[in-house]
This record gives sequence, C-alpha cells and structure tokens, in this order.
Amino acid sequence: MTTDTSLEQSTLSDLVFDAIGDGLWDWDILADSIYRSPQCEAISGRPPMTERVPMALLEENVHPDDLALVQSRIAQALERDTQFTSDHRVIHLDGHTIWVQSRGRVVEYSDDGKPARMIGTLRDISERKRTEANLAESERRFTDLASNIPGAIFQYLQYPDGRNQVLYMSTGCEGIWEVSSDQVHEDASILWGMVVPEDLPAMQASVMKSAIELSPWVHSWRITTPSGKRKWLQGRGRPQPPRDDGAMLWNSLILDVTQTKQLELQLAESAKLEALGQLTGGIAHDFNNYLGIILGNLDLLSERVEMEDAHARLLQTAIRAAEHSAELTSDLLSFARRRTLEETRFEADSALSGIADMLQRSLGDQIDVQVELGCDDACIHTDKTQLETALINLANNARDAMPKGGTLLIKSRRIAGPDAASEDNPAQPHDYVAITLRDTGTGMDADTLAAATDPFFTTKPVGQGTGLGLSSAFGYAKQARGWMDIASEVGAGTTITLFLPEAEAAGEDDQATGLNTLPIATRNFRVLLVEDNPSLIESASAQLRDLGYQVTPAMDAATALAVLQSDDDRPDIMLSDVMLGDEQSGFDLAVIALDRGVPTVLTSGYPNRPSEAPQALPEDIPFVAKPYTRKQLASALSEALDRAAQAPAPT
Repeated sequence: MTTDTSLEQSTLSDLVFDAIGDGLWDWDILADSIYRSPQCEAISGRPPMTERVPMALLEENVHPDDLALVQSRIAQALERDTQFTSDHRVIHLDGHTIWVQSRGRVVEYSDDGKPARMIGTLRDISERKRTEANLAESERRFTDLASNIPGAIFQYLQYPDGRNQVLYMSTGCEGIWEVSSDQVHEDASILWGMVVPEDLPAMQASVMKSAIELSPWVHSWRITTPSGKRKWLQGRGRPQPPRDDGAMLWNSLILDVTQTKQLELQLAESAKLEALGQLTGGIAHDFNNYLGIILGNLDLLSERVEMEDAHARLLQTAIRAAEHSAELTSDLLSFARRRTLEETRFEADSALSGIADMLQRSLGDQIDVQVELGCDDACIHTDKTQLETALINLANNARDAMPKGGTLLIKSRRIAGPDAASEDNPAQPHDYVAITLRDTGTGMDADTLAAATDPFFTTKPVGQGTGLGLSSAFGYAKQARGWMDIASEVGAGTTITLFLPEAEAAGEDDQATGLNTLPIATRNFRVLLVEDNPSLIESASAQLRDLGYQVTPAMDAATALAVLQSDDDRPDIMLSDVMLGDEQSGFDLAVIALDRGVPTVLTSGYPNRPSEAPQALPEDIPFVAKPYTRKQLASALSEALDRAAQAPAPT
C-alpha cells in the first residue's frame, strides 16, 4: 500500500479536473493530511497549496451551520464504505458564502482493512443553488397566488385512451370538490364522478370539441360533492398540441360560480315576473275596457227597462258576473302592481283581529284559527281592503292544503328595519309590521315553491282555483312598499309572511263612505268625453246622458284639444281615459283642461292615478277606475264640479 503521494504525481489529474471546472482533493486518512488542487483552492478564493495540510484546517472554511452535517456524512461514508456526497456552504476568502458539492470515495485501505485514502472532487454549485432558490421562490409565489384565486388551477395530461393524469392541482380544489390535491393526483376520475349525470355528456362534448380544434375551452356544469352539496362550476382552459405519445396537456382554471348562477336565476325569475306583470296588466287593462261596456250597458238596462222578475234576476246575474270579472282583473292588476291602493292609516292588530274572526267562521270547523297579536298599537298605512283580500286568499290556500283539518296561526309582530333585512330586501330606516300565516298542511316541494307566485299557477284541480291568490298577495306587498316571504316543506306546512312598513300612530279614520244617492246633474252640464274605444264611448255617453249631462265625444287627443281650445263650445267638465294611443295622454289633456278652467275626471283600465301623472297635475284629481258603474261615475263628476265651484276665482 502506498500512502505517500507527491504533489508531482497529482499534476496530470489536476490538469484533467481543471479542464472540466472541478477541483480534486486527496485525503490521507491515516496521516490526517489533505491535498487540494489549484482549481479546488480557486473555488474558495485561496492560493494553490504548496504542501499538504491537516484536515481540520480545511474544515475551518466550512460554514459553521453546515460543519456538523459534513462531518456526519464523511463518518457514514467511512463506516459503510459508501460514496461521500455533500452539498454545503463554504466561506470564501473575501468573506462571502458560496455553495459547493463535494464527492469522494475510499480508494485504499490499511493492512487491517481500515480506510486509508479517499479521493474526491469539489464543484462550485453556487449558481445552481441560486437557480434552485429562485425557482423555489417562484413556486412559492405561484402557490400563494394560486391559493388566493377563488377557484382551482390545475394542469393535467389527457391520453388518447381516455386516461387523465393530474400534474398539478392548487389547494382551491378542497373548497370546490371537498377532496385534497393528493387524492386528485392519485385518482383524477373522482372529479368526473361528481359531475351531475345529466350534465356529463355536454361537458365531455365540450372538452372533445376544444381538443379537436385546439380552441379555448369554456363550459359550465353541476357537481354533487361528497357532502351532498350541489354546486355550479365553470371551467376555462386551453389544450396544447399533442405530444409524440398523443397525450395532450391542459392548463385550466375551475371556478365555483354557484352564487353567480343563483343570482342569474333570481334575475331571470324577476324578469319573468316583470314580463308576466306587464302581460297580465295589459290584458287586465283591455279587459276592463270591455267590462266597462258590458257593465255600463247592463246597469242602464236595469234602470231603463221594465221586465219580469225572472228576467230581472237574469240581468242581475249578468251584472254580478261582470263585477266578479272585474275582481279577477283587479287581482291581475295587483300582481302587476298597477292597482291603485286606497291607503288609510289603521292599527294592524285591530284589523287582524276582525279578519281572524271572519276567517274562523268562513274556513269551517275543521280549521282551528289561532291568533297571536304582538304589534300592540303599531299602525300601517295601506289599503285595508287589499290587505284583507290578500289575507283571505292566503287563508283559503291554507285551508285547501289541510283537507283533513288543521291549524292556521295568524301572528303579528313588530320588526326593526335592520332585523327585517335580507339579501333581496336591504335594511330600511323604518320598522315593519310582519303578518304571518302558518298552516299545518301538506306543504310544497322546491319546484312548487319556486313557481308559487306565478300568476295562474295552481296545484288545485281544474275549476277549483284561479292561481292568483299568492301572486296577487305578492303584488300587493310589493306595491305597499313591503315584500312577502314564503317558507314551505313537504309534510311540514307553509309559512307566509307579509312585511309592511310601520306608520305613525293612527288618527281619525278618514275612509270615505259610499254615497247613498245617485248624484244627478243639477243643470245641463256639457261633458267632453275622451275615449279611443268606440263601443266604450257609446256606452259611457249613454250613462252620462242618463245622469243628465250633455256629451261631446272625442276619439283622440287632437279632437279633444280642439274642443278645449274653442271659445264657442267649451265643455263644463272633461272625462278622459288616461291611455289614448296618441302622443298625448289623458294626463296631458288634464293639465291643459285645468289650465283653461275645465274640471277633469280621469279614468283608466290601469288605476294609475298617482305615480305616472306629470308633476303639473294635482295629486288629488278625481279618478274612476274601469269598469265603473253609473254611481261611481256620477260621484266622480259631482266631486270635480263641486271642487271647481268652491275654488277661488282667478285674479
């Protein structure tokens, strides 16, 4: 065995390792001396060795934090007769730290078999370490960004045989699919298994289309998570051209868009209800015009024609049928929120107590009506008749949901504005009176509940319901500046709550009482009748003449305007429809008529007196809704003429 190796003998090796940029070291383990080539010394900024030095001297150059690790690995290599490898830091001669990789192996042993000589190399890996550190920092930043993106970023390979291999999945997958990224790496099929079966074919087709065309992929679908939650997801990605083995790389982003979808559905539902409201309101308007003709003529016949009792009863039946039809259109207008509310201020509990008494008698012995009034003296300012109608409709629905009997609870309570707030109804500065009807009936499933406020929707047999009870109550609540909530579950009954703004304390009840007598014109007043329906003009003219008025008919705004501007035959009063089909409406004509001193009464199949009138028009201008009776018409005309007579003369 030879352990004395001269410096000259290392010259050739030095030249070889100099050529590849590595340094060479030769450690005499038994003598505890080491030689390092000039390149080896140059790595740490030191001059070439002129003689061997003790191993401990070189260990002084190792970074203090790494020295124990280096010594441990040397000891393991000697003990196990394995290759020594260590990546560690070294202090450069000028003081900065560099990274080196040292590798070596025992090449000679003593006579008793102990390691005697180890030869190895030293390489500067500072650049590699900087690259690794930069890469690690980049990966950390990417991971931070990916974990903060509201979704999951993933990269996967799609093989020609249909297999999918997930290469990367951000932690966002746990929030979406309720599985960890490790689980997805092990078995990517679990994601496909959560897709709702009805959505799977369309999703697979979208992926295939994008793969064939190498086009951007955008698709939405539903999943059912392990906990049973139903979610809407939206995926966006782009496939890369296939590799040599046919596999295609996908980079994709998956977002949980459940809330967005719910908002879209709510918006669509709102738009549908708005469209239905416009449609039903339009139908009700036109129907009211025709009902005006029917009811007006029947009213005249009942007064003018002598007939046998049997015929008179038939006529009264026809009149009642026309009036019931008017109530139906009233419900339609309530849903469309185009019905005028005759608002008064009254105590909520007092009104509910009376309604509850009436319901107890009308709903039958099988229904136990219970009342819990908690509003004390709280008042609401609304149309009392419309409130009663809404509650009666809701109570009738509750009775029908309890065919074998049950309990109907009518409850009232005061709620502060912030407490009444919800996602759809933000907090308001005023408080609310909440009126709740809770039954113990059959309840509704989710699909039925979603359609409950649609007009004409009913689960009752044909002929047993119009489908307007809930929809008209819903429309009333909205028009009364409140809202309606419905909660229901199959087998657990239904709870419906009307939220109505609380008003100031009630004063004297100023509800107008009906006229007991029919006001007849005391002199030969001339009425300018403005109506674009020829049949309605004929019917209304007959009613007006029967009331003692002269009639000047006008089929359009231009004709009416000419009459108003005439000094020779100016009318004493004008009765005008609001909607005339011209550029000018009845509102516009009313402003001109009042300006010229002609009192005016407006009428419409849309009872829209307050909100759509121009500011120049008085808010209390007399108004009569179609279809009207002679009594209603006479009262409105008399009111307008009396106001004009009592008004101070212009100065």
